[in-house]
Amino acid sequence: MSAKEAKARIKINKLLEEAGWCFFDNASGSANVVLEPNVKLTTAKVDALGDNYETTTNGFIDFLLLNDKGFPFIVLEAKSEDKSPLVGKEQARKYARSQNCRFVILSNGNLHYFWDLERGNPYVITTFPTPTSVSGYQKTIPDSKRLVEELVKDDYIVLTQRPGYAAEAAWKNEAERFDPEWPIIELSEICSFKNGLNFDKNSSGFTVKIIGVSDFQNNLYAPLDNLDEVHLNAPLAEDYLVKTGDILFVRSNGNSALVGRSVIVPPTNEPTTFSGFTIRGRREDERAYLCSLHYSLNQEISLR
Repeated sequence: MSAKEAKARIKINKLLEEAGWCFFDNASGSANVVLEPNVKLTTAKVDALGDNYETTTNGFIDFLLLNDKGFPFIVLEAKSEDKSPLVGKEQARKYARSQNCRFVILSNGNLHYFWDLERGNPYVITTFPTPTSVSGYQKTIPDSKRLVEELVKDDYIVLTQRPGYAAEAAWKNEAERFDPEWPIIELSEICSFKNGLNFDKNSSGFTVKIIGVSDFQNNLYAPLDNLDEVHLNAPLAEDYLVKTGDILFVRSNGNSALVGRSVIVPPTNEPTTFSGFTIRGRREDERAYLCSLHYSLNQEISLR
């Protein structure tokens, strides 16, 4: 197979090897890539996965990358090339938690994400981390002296989100900058709202997927691939179905820290509703940017 024709498994195997991860024991040390704890891989098992993971049930496989003591350290969810690395990421999170792993790599051989479950959402990487680089990252200790001496200027917050903003054309052109004199408007002026669905668990006949509070977490977009389903006695009214670009809010929950949190609804190909503990906001004014709305609504001052 030529490099041009190489499929996901071949590419991912090479990325792992280049970063210092080993499928098999060698002169450099013991294998640190396994399919399950305490079970070493063999060449036959690796080859049996298929060049594009076509022999696996869902077109992806979870590898465990071990630390220098042989314990699960990173979950690598490897997918076929036709799948987005982010599809099924919540399943990878659950598996990582079950193995006491803090880190996840999501890859289809062409696009790769690194995810620190304690520090937000996955971000794009171009190479796989080495065993030592992740160990060093995990041991990073906040420097309190540096924090005290941190210089906080007027643009401190924007620098954390867009460090190169000063070089952008929209900033250089003063006419396009944010104007503190812009009018303040009510959220209800740009969005319409509807409370979520309350349903009877004994109903049957019609099945629909539902976005619940447990699907929010720290996500920007609602994870649609592993949603629960509910059964109803009749089809849902149109306004109970989410649309691309809707923003969902947690209305009430036993954990007060979740109340007010929001997610954006990505494109979906099947009917999907939202639970009674949530509220759907639907943007009615195209001037409102979705990500800006989401970011603003998830700030501490908004969550109060």
